[in-house]
Amino acid sequence: MKIDEEQQVRELLQGSARYDAGSQARLMTVKKFVYKLLSDATSATGASRVPISTLWQRYFKLPDAEQLNTESGAAFLNGKDELIDALQHMEAEDLVALDGDHVIVT
Repeated sequence: MKIDEEQQVRELLQGSARYDAGSQARLMTVKKFVYKLLSDATSATGASRVPISTLWQRYFKLPDAEQLNTESGAAFLNGKDELIDALQHMEAEDLVALDGDHVIVT
């Protein structure tokens, strides 16, 4: 039996320790925020390839108010590991590609 790509993506996302089925809305919000952060970084550098450490530094330098989800009041990211987790989900959805310690906008 051959598993189709959509089923593989669903299984990957369901296997996440941080985002279960009940928090998919939060995951979508985080992915949108990270994508905007990545877009801002690529616009600033003119390159489609950005080090993950640069994204984390850009997030860390944001004013506190911009680090918070206005609807929930919670921080979008609570650590670099959550940034990497969100990027891995985005890669599974073909939004970005991860190459070692770099993110590539696809």
